[in-house]
Amino acid sequence: MNRSDIKDLLDSATSQSHFLFDGELYDQIDGVPMGSPLTPLLAEIFLQDFERKHLSSFNQMGIIYWKRYVDDTFVLVDSKVPIKGISYILYQYHPCIKFSYEEEDRYTHKLPFLDVLVQRKSGEGFQTRVYRKPTFTGLITKWSSFVPKIYKYNALSTMVYRAITICSSYNVLHREFKSIRSLAIRNGYPNSKLDSIIRRQLNLMYESTTPITPPALTIDTVVLRIPYFGPLSQVYTKRITSTITKNYPLKQIRVVYDVQERVGDSFTLKDPIPENMQSGVVYEATCPECSIKYIGKTFRHLKTRVHEHINDQKNDLCVKKVKKSKRTSKIKPSIFKPNIERKGPITRLQTSKFQSQIL
Repeated sequence: MNRSDIKDLLDSATSQSHFLFDGELYDQIDGVPMGSPLTPLLAEIFLQDFERKHLSSFNQMGIIYWKRYVDDTFVLVDSKVPIKGISYILYQYHPCIKFSYEEEDRYTHKLPFLDVLVQRKSGEGFQTRVYRKPTFTGLITKWSSFVPKIYKYNALSTMVYRAITICSSYNVLHREFKSIRSLAIRNGYPNSKLDSIIRRQLNLMYESTTPITPPALTIDTVVLRIPYFGPLSQVYTKRITSTITKNYPLKQIRVVYDVQERVGDSFTLKDPIPENMQSGVVYEATCPECSIKYIGKTFRHLKTRVHEHINDQKNDLCVKKVKKSKRTSKIKPSIFKPNIERKGPITRLQTSKFQSQIL
């Protein structure tokens, strides 16, 4: 694929996108749509270009320190320079960008940034700890939940790892471990599990590791997806892992448990896609006169394919006979009955709009 094709695809994905809200279709006239795979990449390209052009002028505005993570920026400014003035100057650099800001607390000198609570202490520098939003309810995956145990271990392991990497002192880390322990007890976790997780994470962080020698033989990793049905799935995993290890020593099995029913499946957060706007469908079309049926498959919108069939009917012999007949003057439209065949992203090759090329 050459550069012009890539440019046309980017223009189509950004300037000709649309979305469905409250049963109505809207065109995206500014920015990029939320949820699109291109959105994070284009946002990062835009902000890197913005910093490349204007970073040299930040010192003149009073900005001492500037570090950005995606669209959140941690900034240290001169106390003599008003924040509103800096925000207004940054806004003038581009008409479509707007900077909102949050200052540190006047009395406690604390400022939350992402999941880190930064506190400035006079003469000591900065102290960091884990930050949780006021809306945090303390609900995590319950120990009694019918999910693989690895999910439960990871629910605590990620919090312990985050505490170790964020907390700037051992006293702060100790208080955070107490908070995690209280949170785990409320969700039914035994203390022994939490102790083992904390011990393992501390060992990984602070124990010196021996250098890993490269293996002499190449070991292939095979991902095995197994539906989760409780202990039966765990027994099946052990049996198949031991069997493959015994017979195929150069194969390493990685098991991924697949939960069939999820909480999100019970809640509808997006508008359902209309039937004629669905893609990846198998449909059935019936001739209104001769009752001949046609079954087809399309990766494009069903509406587009239906219009093509209706246009093709003008050249159909059966339709021409009906037009010449004196018994009728109207042609009934074909009846389309779509059935969903597949779900997921559709590539350009599947739409047959671009021919495959060998690069």
